[in-house]
Amino acid sequence: MQTKQLKVVEQTKAVMVPSKNSDSGEIAKGTLRLRELGGDYTDEYVCTVWGAMAEAMFEPGQLVTCALRFSSYEASNGQCYQEITASDFYI
Repeated sequence: MQTKQLKVVEQTKAVMVPSKNSDSGEIAKGTLRLRELGGDYTDEYVCTVWGAMAEAMFEPGQLVTCALRFSSYEASNGQCYQEITASDFYI
């Protein structure tokens, strides 16, 4: 896990998805596009955010500090996927 200070580029609206870990059986899931500081051509990350962070609407250009967790897996069809999850936000 890496902790970085990043700039918000855009965020999708949260959707409710099934969750076994939630009391209500659902949890909010959203996508947040974050860019490293330093200019228009720095690295960007498209991250999954869960729960309250998915429902919080960040402003484009807002600075956030968060932990990024990188994971990959192979699906049953043989395709490999990478996922980036953002958590532990400090605003």
